[in-house]
Amino acid sequence: MIFRAAAESDLERVTPLLVPDLAGTVGPGLFRRRLASREYRPGWTWIAQEAAGAPPLAVAFWWGDPREVRLPAALDGLFVGPAIEPAGRTEFAAALLTAAHLAFERAGAARPADYHLALPVGWRHRPDVLAALAWRQDAASQAGLPASLERISYEWTPADGLPGAPARLRFRAEPDDEVFVGLFRRVLAGTLDETSRARAAAAGPQTQAQEDVAFYRDQMLGDRAWGRVARTADCAVA
Repeated sequence: MIFRAAAESDLERVTPLLVPDLAGTVGPGLFRRRLASREYRPGWTWIAQEAAGAPPLAVAFWWGDPREVRLPAALDGLFVGPAIEPAGRTEFAAALLTAAHLAFERAGAARPADYHLALPVGWRHRPDVLAALAWRQDAASQAGLPASLERISYEWTPADGLPGAPARLRFRAEPDDEVFVGLFRRVLAGTLDETSRARAAAAGPQTQAQEDVAFYRDQMLGDRAWGRVARTADCAVA
């Protein structure tokens, strides 16, 4: 079995494997769009095949900042094709991830990138979601990603309309990064986010807050000027 980074010529050959399910939500269209934006790349896309020239049997792909030149930030997709029996899917996927992790480590990664999955509301009570998740979760654990962290995402769409103007708070632009550092440090105290808590314990809350602000300012897509601070009527930070 060959586990390797994809070449440009492989990219269209992996799209038949991208059959979205409730734990693997990236389909061929989104995969191509993110390749075009350089959020996905051939070197961050790994395939498994029986021999050189054979069709891909599985694919794993990582997301990264389009400006990053070497290393991705998160595992974004893991798919195993129908040629692999369901009973062997976990071990097969784990071997693919392990090979990629070793290559990223040789390129300078300090640790494997986290695996991000977007699951629907109430997923714990849905057998179809649990089935799509279980083998991926087990494969990630075998490949060195044993811990899990759940975050809840909220989305606003134009169809939701705009809320009324708040009477108690005013949301104002804040150009001073140090104001945000102070706020990030405040919310680290007592946070339920395991990742933030562990990093703050290792580096100190001030350093962690500075790193968080730098991450959102320099690495996340978006405009720094969009940042807002909630203040009360007397201009105190809420």
